[in-house]
Amino acid sequence: MKAICRRLRRLEQRVALHADAVSRSVAELLRERRRCRLEAGGQQYEELPWHTVSVPPGRRLSIAETLRIGRQLAHERNSARAPAQAEIPTAICT
Repeated sequence: MKAICRRLRRLEQRVALHADAVSRSVAELLRERRRCRLEAGGQQYEELPWHTVSVPPGRRLSIAETLRIGRQLAHERNSARAPAQAEIPTAICT
């Protein structure tokens, strides 16, 4: 994991976009493409809630930190759904 974080940090230093109007429009474009792809595949598009992480002014989260937070939120979201799905009774056909 340390090697991956180190490699991501190096890549960020070389080619990371600075937060501005261009990067926001890129994020919106990616969201729109994802929505179209899911709808074309017959899946329901679910807009994920925005989770803000407090960071000091002038500091941005690294790619590794963003991925780590995303995986943690996905795990929490999936674990919250699991009990709800287990409560659904299933009919036994005879």
